[in-house]
Amino acid sequence: MATGAVRAIRLLLGVTFFVLGPCSLVWALVSAWRTHAFLARSVAAPGVVVQLKVTRGLHSDIGFAPVFTFTDVDGRSYTVISEFATAPPAFKIGEHVVVHYAKGHPEKARLESFTQLWLFDIIGGALGTLFTLAFLGVIFAHARPPRVYKRSDFPMTADQR
Repeated sequence: MATGAVRAIRLLLGVTFFVLGPCSLVWALVSAWRTHAFLARSVAAPGVVVQLKVTRGLHSDIGFAPVFTFTDVDGRSYTVISEFATAPPAFKIGEHVVVHYAKGHPEKARLESFTQLWLFDIIGGALGTLFTLAFLGVIFAHARPPRVYKRSDFPMTADQR
């Protein structure tokens, strides 16, 4: 029989995974839908990476965010810093890229790259799936009835015969 502390830990883990799992899955699905909608209505333009901006992460990790320029359909030139940094850098200075931007909001342009467009959606979906499966594992492990052993389940020793 589980003690009260073990039951409390199981309950805490179950509730945590119950909240994190579905919330992460919903976030990933909404984010993927928004990325898809952005790409469907965006305008594509050629661009060039002009700089790699060094950024610091939460734990002082260094990343490199591409800074790129492009010209919109009206002939205006824009320089944008990507919101997504990688280490090592995913782009090289002078590299030609495809830029997607929404008409009227070229400052929110995004590079056409799997990591730039979809990586956060994939990570959110994977974490959501993992947490949801962990929640189901906690529930099913706790809900499984205890095994009842019969005398015939144990081998007989010589002195029992």
